[in-house]
Amino acid sequence: MHAPTATVAPLAPSPTPTPVLSSDLGRTIENAVLACREKDAVTLRSLIAADVTDQQIDALFALGRDVVLKSQTPSINGDQASVIVGLLTTRTTGAENVQRTWQLTQGPDGLWRFDALPDCY
Repeated sequence: MHAPTATVAPLAPSPTPTPVLSSDLGRTIENAVLACREKDAVTLRSLIAADVTDQQIDALFALGRDVVLKSQTPSINGDQASVIVGLLTTRTTGAENVQRTWQLTQGPDGLWRFDALPDCY
């Protein structure tokens, strides 16, 4: 008589998260807007090359309730990009269409990062 052997089912692989940093400039812009929309300081900070304090991010998030990316017009020169973004922001005073210019640099790893905290409101 054989003793029963325990079997263990393999764990299902966890879904692969969408990378926040990207070699796709448009994806990086979208990720920043999503981070602002979700008030996700960790993700937003990971997209920025410069040091950003919690107070700076909190002050940015306090400016708006919601933000939607309406358009993006990039101008790329080598590893530098200037992107004009059209945003629909919602604040306590209501919704407003705004336009911002964001500067990004593509690092040696091919990934785009913001030069400074992007004003998404």
